[in-house]
Amino acid sequence: MLKSWFLSACLLIPAIAVAEDAPLLSFPTAGFTIAGLDEAPPDTPHQALILFLPAEGGFAPNVNVRLQPFQGTMDEYRELNLKEIQQAKFKLLGEPVVKDDNSFVMEFTGNLQERTLRFYSRSVLSKGRVYLITATATDTQWPTVGEKLKACADSLKLTDKAATPEEAPKPAATEAPEKPAEPAKE
Repeated sequence: MLKSWFLSACLLIPAIAVAEDAPLLSFPTAGFTIAGLDEAPPDTPHQALILFLPAEGGFAPNVNVRLQPFQGTMDEYRELNLKEIQQAKFKLLGEPVVKDDNSFVMEFTGNLQERTLRFYSRSVLSKGRVYLITATATDTQWPTVGEKLKACADSLKLTDKAATPEEAPKPAATEAPEKPAEPAKE
């Protein structure tokens, strides 16, 4: 018992050190905060964050943030999105709403995994990267959670501290571990 407590304490020490410097995500209604994992984004598309509401009917409404390197204009990115929606046979709900030169929002529906889903997509271009924030729920969940999901997606604010894709860390080259020292001979 003492051994497992000591091991748990030793494993927690590095986490405490990280948590002191990391920004906190706060969930007061759920009763907790947690340190964010704040790393420079790689120069490849990746999922940075996913937030879920409680599942209902086998699907958890969610908001996710995906970072995608992109060197084109916001108009080019919007056209690319429209083509992808068309190829997926999704239905666009109205025209995309251009917020400014670097962002737009659009809503669409489509069938995935035998469910009709509703999407609210917000795209923001900054420093050679698109921040794609997508809110998703089933069509039956949307009337009760849609506004909450959209408000969450719209709340994302960019900081001026983000690294450009060129500044992103590259995967480290793996090196062979050092050979252990020979035991001393007596």
